Amino acid sequence: MTTLKNILVNYFSHLAFLFSLFFFGGLSVLLGQDINWDLLNYHFYNPYAFLNNRLTYDLAPAQIQTFLNPFLDVPFYLLVTSLPPVSVGFIYGAFQGLNFFLVYLIGQSVLPSENILNKKILSFVLAGLGVYAPGFMAELGTTFQDNIISIFVLLALFILIKEYKATETGKLSFGKIFISGFCLGLGVGFKLTALIYAIGFFISAFLLLAKKNKGILAQYMMLCLGAASGFVTSAGYWMCRLWTEYQSPLFPFYNKIFNSPYYDRSNFFDNAFIPKDLLSKFFLPFKFAVLNSYLVSEMKFRDIRFAVIYILLVVFLGAWAYRALKSHSLKNMHVFENKENRLSFFLVCFFLCSYIIWQLMFSIYRYLIPIELISPLVIFLLSYGLVKNPRKLTALLSVLFVFMVFAMVPLSWGRGQWSESYFGVEPPPVALEEESVVLIAGGDPIAYVVPFFPPNVQFIRIESNFLMLRKTSSNLYLRDMNDILEKNTKPVYFLASITRHSSIEDSLKLLESRDLYATRENCELFKSRFEVFILCRLEKR
Repeated sequence: MTTLKNILVNYFSHLAFLFSLFFFGGLSVLLGQDINWDLLNYHFYNPYAFLNNRLTYDLAPAQIQTFLNPFLDVPFYLLVTSLPPVSVGFIYGAFQGLNFFLVYLIGQSVLPSENILNKKILSFVLAGLGVYAPGFMAELGTTFQDNIISIFVLLALFILIKEYKATETGKLSFGKIFISGFCLGLGVGFKLTALIYAIGFFISAFLLLAKKNKGILAQYMMLCLGAASGFVTSAGYWMCRLWTEYQSPLFPFYNKIFNSPYYDRSNFFDNAFIPKDLLSKFFLPFKFAVLNSYLVSEMKFRDIRFAVIYILLVVFLGAWAYRALKSHSLKNMHVFENKENRLSFFLVCFFLCSYIIWQLMFSIYRYLIPIELISPLVIFLLSYGLVKNPRKLTALLSVLFVFMVFAMVPLSWGRGQWSESYFGVEPPPVALEEESVVLIAGGDPIAYVVPFFPPNVQFIRIESNFLMLRKTSSNLYLRDMNDILEKNTKPVYFLASITRHSSIEDSLKLLESRDLYATRENCELFKSRFEVFILCRLEKR
């Protein structure tokens, strides 16, 4: 029995790592192929355009998302064009499964148990509860990237926590602090919505490092330098490219600041889910958990973990304040009495700050995945701070976690059956002349078909969430588009999905305003696995 226990102690982490790869790779395959809106709109087109230098050749076929950093999608594009779809699903699921392993490692570093095996098992269970969540489960094996960005965030947390716990002198390794910041900066550069976690990380890291009182300024500056280096590594080239082409490193976003002549002077910002009044902000975790999940998502789901943490946090702060008043001192608060408590405070502070910033900036649920994953760990730490009796603590956690598991209803962004071809796009049936122009109108996510056309065909989306077709404008992007439409001598086609498009007639009327007409005999159909397309040769009159 002792030998078995020793084996488990020595190899439990290895088994957890293998579990994170193979279980979640297999689960991704079982859930089915990803066919979400964003994938069809830009996650396949953007890396194709980047690798084939089409940023300025095509004109926004993937709408405003055309200009997002494509680097994180390049591996997906290469996998899809090289391997069977089911293999792509397994690889993506296995990689995203690393979130489970990182939560497990963080748990080992902050949990208070003295029994090593018990700590490993508890960390494993809390990591399992972390991934059994609406956001992570819905995005497993998909291209949304939120549960890929979370890997960088969790890795940054783990490295800093591990280094803090390992040192006895207060002199943290500059190299490891730099790497922690570098991982965080990489995540932010790949997807700018991760900025909420960078802010939460730096606030809580300052509070953690300040307790050491030895070289905090140098350590904090090294953390910032690492984050800046990571950001430049993942976003620097793309921002320079956007600056070169459009005179804005974040084009077309925040254009009131950068004032690119290629876009209207406005800040495009999705604030549809941000609570409008103070009461809604204060009770948001309860409202989206019980009353209306559409407050924070386009899809229906249910999850009570944030409401549970809200209640525990209020009770914890109340108990903390009571003890402070009773003892007439803030020192006897049991928050800084040992490293485990300081690290617990750091993690809870990171969770709380990140959540507040998320609510102020986005309030879009799927952006919560990094703290969604550590939420059971936060629930445990808050409960442990309230209830020291092991039996009472076990009873409380059992009730909370059982309720949380059975209440959870995952999101669904769309999945399909696996097949031999990821998209199953048939070759366009018409003999497209070289250097033809294909026009797209409306907001349907159909840019995924662009890589299946001849490479000399130019795609222009004349109407989308990025722009509207206008004959005159001070916007240089629209001016260039209008010049192509008015002066073009190449063959012109119109592409639309007849499965998705609610009003092809409106698009054709828009084209007719530019003296471009389609006749039935010049239109043909072709298919992908998901929809039927119509491709029409346009004539001028």
